[in-house]
Amino acid sequence: MYIKNKSVQMCYRAILVAACLCGLTMTFGMSRSGGVWDMLSYYTVQSNIIVLLFFVGLVIYNLKHRGEELPPNYYTIKGAVITCITLTLLIFHFVLRPMLFSMAADAEYATSLPNVLVHYVVPLMTIVDWLLFDRKGAFRKLDPLFWTIIPWAYLGFSLIRAQFATFAATGSRYPYFFIDIDKYGVGGVAINVLCIAVGYVALGYVIYFVDRGLAKIN
Repeated sequence: MYIKNKSVQMCYRAILVAACLCGLTMTFGMSRSGGVWDMLSYYTVQSNIIVLLFFVGLVIYNLKHRGEELPPNYYTIKGAVITCITLTLLIFHFVLRPMLFSMAADAEYATSLPNVLVHYVVPLMTIVDWLLFDRKGAFRKLDPLFWTIIPWAYLGFSLIRAQFATFAATGSRYPYFFIDIDKYGVGGVAINVLCIAVGYVALGYVIYFVDRGLAKIN
């Protein structure tokens, strides 16, 4: 069972869009150095922008096509959005957050409103949106493999960017330590990327099987 009331859906998604827009705006406002280009190069920012564009598009579509069925590729794209923003939550909470709290200068940032919005509120609201408002059992078996396009594209972007620029705040060519070839070498980064890739596919299939399980319950 899921909530089919369009007014409830629209209100919830409008709040989600507002939270995402607020988080991104405040995050850009907090940038100490490097400007917009550096901020746009972080996965957190890019994944939040993906969520923002998806839900703005969804709201517009629902306004224009009231009562019509969603496009056939809606659930595949929605799954990609859910998985990519969930990775933002998981990587920050379990990998980056402990590091920030180990450094007093960054501990305040870790609990700041913009950081909480982009790393917790937006990801959790996106997951809840799927649980509350989407028909279950619509994901296909190979969708979790398709959903990996986003992180693979981000990795390619980061490696290309590293050939032309560094991050002003850290002096590193890479946005995250686990893809820092200068520090860990190609082999070390390859192992890190492989672990993340396996974890990402596993996350996708967790979402897929939860969706299937909820469909059976309904």
